[in-house]
Amino acid sequence: MSDPQSALGASVDESGAPPAPAIGRAVSRRRATLWNGSFRFIEFSLMLVRNFVLVKFFVDFIGGHEYAAWLASGQMLGQLTALDFGLLGALQQQAAVAYGAGNRERLAVLVGTGLSAVLMLCLLLVAVGGVLALLMPVLLQLNPGVGGTLTAAFFVASIGVVGQLAVFATGGVLNALQRPVVAGISRCASEAASLTVTLVLVLNGSGLYAIALGFITRFVIDAIVVALAFRHVWTVELGLGLRFSRRELASLFTLSGLQFLTQVAGRLRNGLDPLLIGALLGVEASGAYVLTTRAHETVRLLVLQGAGAALPSMAHLFGEGLLDRFRQLGAAWFRVNAVVGAVGMAGVVALNEQFVTLWVGREWFAGHAVSILYALWALLSLVGAAAYDQMYSLGEFGRICRVVWVEAVLRLALIVPGMLLLGAWTVPAGSCVSQFLAMNWWLTAALWRTLQPAPRQRRAVVSGAVRHALVAAVVAAPLLIVRPQIAGWTAFATWATGVALAAGALSALIDPELRRMVRTRGLYQ
Repeated sequence: MSDPQSALGASVDESGAPPAPAIGRAVSRRRATLWNGSFRFIEFSLMLVRNFVLVKFFVDFIGGHEYAAWLASGQMLGQLTALDFGLLGALQQQAAVAYGAGNRERLAVLVGTGLSAVLMLCLLLVAVGGVLALLMPVLLQLNPGVGGTLTAAFFVASIGVVGQLAVFATGGVLNALQRPVVAGISRCASEAASLTVTLVLVLNGSGLYAIALGFITRFVIDAIVVALAFRHVWTVELGLGLRFSRRELASLFTLSGLQFLTQVAGRLRNGLDPLLIGALLGVEASGAYVLTTRAHETVRLLVLQGAGAALPSMAHLFGEGLLDRFRQLGAAWFRVNAVVGAVGMAGVVALNEQFVTLWVGREWFAGHAVSILYALWALLSLVGAAAYDQMYSLGEFGRICRVVWVEAVLRLALIVPGMLLLGAWTVPAGSCVSQFLAMNWWLTAALWRTLQPAPRQRRAVVSGAVRHALVAAVVAAPLLIVRPQIAGWTAFATWATGVALAAGALSALIDPELRRMVRTRGLYQ
């Protein structure tokens, strides 16, 4: 197999010393990753407010049936981001590699071409959002009153989501240039403003429109700030212009097309679950499934925040040709995802019924089978995500696309008949099977063939994932049997803290490599 760096034109320094940056001032990948991670965790905290704190207001002031319809259809808003044809991901990855390699000419053409293409796509996607808005009430078989409200709110929200794509593309370039500060502040501030607008409007009886107008608020604020920041960095700091090239557009669309197909498959894997459950089992079953798995998704997304923060820096590292360092960080990536995921899932599985009961009521809990199986899938997903993200940083879009599509097709073949015959619990059960075969086995094997890590590192990855999954099971099992009665949020927080501490201590006890990583701040010697 050829060196993946050569295929992307990355600079390779055989001595292992990083080359001096050829564009602008010297940058620190570590500092950029820390800033990016900090902003991601702030955004994550704000997301918790939207997904947990505001939900109680939504249920009380919008109404259970209407909000359940939004939960079943609102997930499709996220599907609009899959229709960016993969441009955002490919643009950021390629820009980071070009910047790391010091390729000034390609960077100017790449960014100019990519941003132009994204803006044109946004105009098209507004029309797509309108079509989806009209289809949602039909698919969910809603009455005209609820259906009309849902259509209007969905379309307004889609404008904000689609506009945000252009903002994300521009902010992604700033991240690729290892300058995430202003874009990060803007994301956090605009999300806070969005939450404020949503809460005020929902308390004043605006219903689903409150959620939609919150998305519009976020887009407008973020767009203004990020555009000004990009102009300063691009023209003042780097002294670059923006150029458009048809040849670069074709090259970018080749990579982004693969990324787009990967995104579509990814949406088929998970994003359609609420809609499928709503169509086959009813919107109430869909709402219960979404709310029961909300804690799992929160933990999973929390772990992925750190990974997402590191992606631009890992691609930049690859662009400089430092593959040994890439291998070391990649091995640590697997372990961190497994450990943090296991600790989080132990708490979720042990206390999810009590959490949902305190949060929105026992009637919204979909059952322990759904909760346990979804936790297992989440753990498998996090370990597989470490392989996915490393392949992504290497620009291996073709391999990723093939694996994800196989997984998506296999998953649908398992869960659709399973739902009709046995119920909603077959969704996470089928997901576990397809996730393990495609992502945890096939994609990880492809990564190891590319990077050629030492056998010791491979064994450590596999054994570590298994051991930490067992930690989650050992910690959660007693509480599932005893099922303690928890009267309020203070008591719940106490129990959750205790479970997390127990799982964390047991993970550290059985994993000496984890203890060494903590002592050395995650650095391999």
